[in-house]
Amino acid sequence: MRCSLIRLLILLPFRKSEFSQNLWNDFDGEKINVPSERTKTSTSISLKLSEFAKSQLPSRRNFDSYMFSIREGKATRLDDKLLKNVMKNTGINQFSWHCFRKTFSTHLHQLGEESDVIEACLNHTLKSKMGVSGAYNFANYSKKMDNLIQKWSDIVEEAVGRD
Repeated sequence: MRCSLIRLLILLPFRKSEFSQNLWNDFDGEKINVPSERTKTSTSISLKLSEFAKSQLPSRRNFDSYMFSIREGKATRLDDKLLKNVMKNTGINQFSWHCFRKTFSTHLHQLGEESDVIEACLNHTLKSKMGVSGAYNFANYSKKMDNLIQKWSDIVEEAVGRD
């Protein structure tokens, strides 16, 4: 379960604490939704899964409503002990789970992708929706977000290949 969760955190720029609590009911077969009550910004977010991301989903267990769980009724945790093991086994000295989100943002900004779309995928409060401009900008970037997540998935899949 943890391997699936980590792989999907590389592919989808959700916050670890928000995504690890996901229920199977939060997945409609195409998109994963994190409801507002579980997000840092109190704004729900839905991200479309590429076929590669779908192939990383864990098998559904009949007894559990959590997408990622080790024991029935308990969501998987990505704790400091696991993080230290990851760093030890990879030889990486400085790393946090948040680095996946930083990598997503940095790489796609370097490729010239639209900042508002990247920030929307990260579920950040958009500067273009704050202040006076916020009174005029009601765009939700949904289709552009789908395309950007697919592009990121293609980049990751090309880098790591399929199992």
